[in-house]
Amino acid sequence: GEKVARDLISKPALLESGTDWRVLHLPTHKDHFYDVQRLEFKTILKTQTNNTCHVMSLVEGSSILLETENGMRQRFNYAETFVVPAAAGSYRFTNEGTTTAKVVRAFVKPLVVQL
Repeated sequence: GEKVARDLISKPALLESGTDWRVLHLPTHKDHFYDVQRLEFKTILKTQTNNTCHVMSLVEGSSILLETENGMRQRFNYAETFVVPAAAGSYRFTNEGTTTAKVVRAFVKPLVVQL
């Protein structure tokens, strides 16, 4: 009982926020090789790949426009899943709906080498 609530149930934590956006950390188990965040925004949100591939899905909102720093543009609708390669560098989302858009982003945790 207590161990499940403490170790297995994710507790969202605010990582960053701006005027009409925020990034929440949705922690996974410490032994999982991936991490999860939720991006919430009303208009535009700009972010970086940090040299890691991002696998994402629009989980709330009607549609968003994704634009990478090299000019690639793609529209995604509710429940669609997509990938932004690490080489994209940076990208931005534009919310095309009237409600807050929410995108779940998963990526591989940075490797920590212990000597």
